[in-house]
Amino acid sequence: IETYNATFYDEIKGFLTNGVVQAFLIMIIVGGIYFEIKTPGLGLPTAIAITASIIYFTPLYLQGYAQSWEVLIFVLGLILIVFEIFVVPGFGVTGISGIFLVVSGLFLALIGNINFDFQGIPPYQFNQAVLTLIAGLGFGVGFIIFLSSRIGKKGAFRKVALLADQEGYYSVPMEPDALVGKTGVAATVLRPSGKVIVDGEYYDAVSDKGFINKGDEVVVRRYGSFQLYVVKVKE
Repeated sequence: IETYNATFYDEIKGFLTNGVVQAFLIMIIVGGIYFEIKTPGLGLPTAIAITASIIYFTPLYLQGYAQSWEVLIFVLGLILIVFEIFVVPGFGVTGISGIFLVVSGLFLALIGNINFDFQGIPPYQFNQAVLTLIAGLGFGVGFIIFLSSRIGKKGAFRKVALLADQEGYYSVPMEPDALVGKTGVAATVLRPSGKVIVDGEYYDAVSDKGFINKGDEVVVRRYGSFQLYVVKVKE
């Protein structure tokens, strides 16, 4: 009888495929995607989400649970979300489709199907995958609410609080309704996200219609998703 001793590599794989760890990674992925959607162009949330995704999928792929096409579904979902953030102003069908593919990829990687054959999946394994996904998404929502409540002095959902300190950009919390209808100037190119100056302060903004060049006069149409939505003033 030969005794198999688990190697350090095996222990790492076992740790990363633990349901609790997987739920935690899903939480990080969801949180990273959410905050990148809410603050387009920041980059850090995307980097965190991608790192968590690699840690999530790699051991599942090596263990034979995650199929290549399931990883591709997830990647395609991320691409659609990025396209929605940086190319298409607002948030619509492309972004929703991307989120659906991302969640589908996360779930399918857990159930251990063989290619497109789902017949031989044990019920306990399917149920565990469902619980892991629900837990990860639930923790993700809680993480988003918790972190959002810390943004700004009185909460990101009640105030505009833009905390970027790069290149001298800053702003102070103020009521969103006070900015709607005001005119300002594009401090950077908006493609569609960027910076605008309104009443002498810098704010994160998204173009509601097309690209806006630096220096163009803009008017604030609405506030949502922690940022201003502006359009170019017609000449």
